[in-house]
Amino acid sequence: MSLIAPLSQAAVPVEAITFSPNGKHLLFNQHRAILIRDLEGPSVRKITIGLDKITDLTFSPGGKHLAVTGGLAGESGSLHIVDWTSGDPATHRNEFTDLATAATFHPNGKQIAVASADRTVKVFGLNDRKLSREPIVTLTDHSRPVLDVRFGNSGEYLITASADRSLKVWKTADGSLLRSLGNHTDIVHCVAIRPPQEFAGRTLPLYCASGSDDRTVRIWQPGIGRMVRIVRYHDSPVHAVVWNPTGDRVFSVAQDGVLRMIDGDSDEILARIQAHEDWAYAVAISPDGKRAATGDWRGEVKVWRLKEQAFELDRAFTR
Repeated sequence: MSLIAPLSQAAVPVEAITFSPNGKHLLFNQHRAILIRDLEGPSVRKITIGLDKITDLTFSPGGKHLAVTGGLAGESGSLHIVDWTSGDPATHRNEFTDLATAATFHPNGKQIAVASADRTVKVFGLNDRKLSREPIVTLTDHSRPVLDVRFGNSGEYLITASADRSLKVWKTADGSLLRSLGNHTDIVHCVAIRPPQEFAGRTLPLYCASGSDDRTVRIWQPGIGRMVRIVRYHDSPVHAVVWNPTGDRVFSVAQDGVLRMIDGDSDEILARIQAHEDWAYAVAISPDGKRAATGDWRGEVKVWRLKEQAFELDRAFTR
């Protein structure tokens, strides 16, 4: 049965959303704060973050720390790292001349890369929550805002998505640009890494998915610069994509508020639902792969139970 609950404070567009590592909580941005909802009870708490706009939430490999990016568009961008369970004061770094748009932890937890609308990506060394005084490397080859960044599963590659219509693949060791993937015909909003896959006792190559204003999701093999397939059938710009934990499904949300379930090995749309009546900006999948969460422009958040080829509303948090 679905549960309709009001948000605890003034609603703002939900652009950053994630499940806790144990899957029992849902975290999403509110005004200068992160709201933490208990999915197994009524409790709500928040962590205050001194950012006018929050753009991304991502957990460290061990699940103890949460990286938060944001800032003030056109003026400044920051990275905050918090202990999400205790709410301890954040370690933060104001390093950007425009909004910080996304962050990604290296799989070994010793580096964090942060993308910005100022067209750069900066990689910092990381020891617990302590950041290196200066970036290890700064990536500068995008010609427009960098909107997303993700390390590959092994940490060998760093993949960035940009408003300049490209994805770029970088060598983590020295920050050198390996290749540009320019097949999208409009702004690339997001990139998501497929979880490690094994076949016949060997690990398969790295795959990623990207979403764009050109109304497509594209699947790539970034290690060799190969576009694997195009997933069309989207009726508006794609704002966010995510893989499920087993890597056999991709989920996308688009400007028209539609949530889609895509077969991970083909271009087939397995299920779609009008999740929101306004622009949908964010999607996350629970660690057990049984639930999805989406957020929209009006500040509405919905949690969906995932069936084989269907969505079932579990609960909604509204104004």
